[in-house]
Amino acid sequence: MTLLWLALPALAQSNVRIVDGTPEFASCLGSDVCIDSFYRFLGESMSEQGFSMSSAPQLGDAALRLHDGWQVGGMLTTFPFVERENLSGKEENTSYSPVLPRLAGARSFTKGETRFGIEAEFTPPVKVQGASALVASLDLSAGRTTDWGGVSVGLGLSFTRANAPIVASREQFEQRDSFDNPSNLDPDTWEAVCGHREVGCIDTFTYVGVPLRATVAYDLGEHFVPWASVSVAWVEQRLDVEYDATVWGASGIQPTLHAGIAGKALERLQGHLGVSVAPRPDAIRKEGGPVLFRATAGGSVGF
Repeated sequence: MTLLWLALPALAQSNVRIVDGTPEFASCLGSDVCIDSFYRFLGESMSEQGFSMSSAPQLGDAALRLHDGWQVGGMLTTFPFVERENLSGKEENTSYSPVLPRLAGARSFTKGETRFGIEAEFTPPVKVQGASALVASLDLSAGRTTDWGGVSVGLGLSFTRANAPIVASREQFEQRDSFDNPSNLDPDTWEAVCGHREVGCIDTFTYVGVPLRATVAYDLGEHFVPWASVSVAWVEQRLDVEYDATVWGASGIQPTLHAGIAGKALERLQGHLGVSVAPRPDAIRKEGGPVLFRATAGGSVGF
């Protein structure tokens, strides 16, 4: 698995592009230096958001043998703490909460020599500081148990649609004189498009990911199971900006390494801790480090 992980960054790729519309800074995009800097900034922001909101299956993987039957619970996933600055020095609103909550349900069962697992996650679009996110995912897995633990392969589908005042909030408009380029938010355009809302313009971020993964788990007695997995996902992301009616996209292959530990107490109660790291290609890195990081903690009750 180590050798596979070392080889996966070569597969990582990004295709950041404008899908529709004409931005006010179109002349800037005619410069190689400007377009490179902007796409790095945009790709960096979108990759952080998408990675944080992608699926995080930990309850129903077929490699884990802590419980056969139904599980219902929830988890918290860390969210980006840094708000990135665009080319005009304006911070885009991308950090509304330090964690993303998820509801989760899973079913694990054994048939013959094969163990199966299914897990679903869901976050309802409840507004927080003017932002809301609908997050849904489904994960299927199959594997074998051994004397020392278990192995499995899984396939998932992850979908997110988040609505938030990212690019042209009222606060950003009121502070535009502090930007390196105050005209980044034109008063006439902002009033016509965003001024009727208290929070300003509402942008929409959409994420779709299809991950394929392999997992290995090791039993430490009857109550603790450390595990590790590697996944490769096809990712498609889209940002619809209301302020200038532009649509931006980013797509590519995202390899990720996951590790964690599951534990059982009182027969039916389970806890889960995990971390995920993924390489961030240079083409979508402007200020952040070479890897994306996410931590997850959750709990469930079995039936």
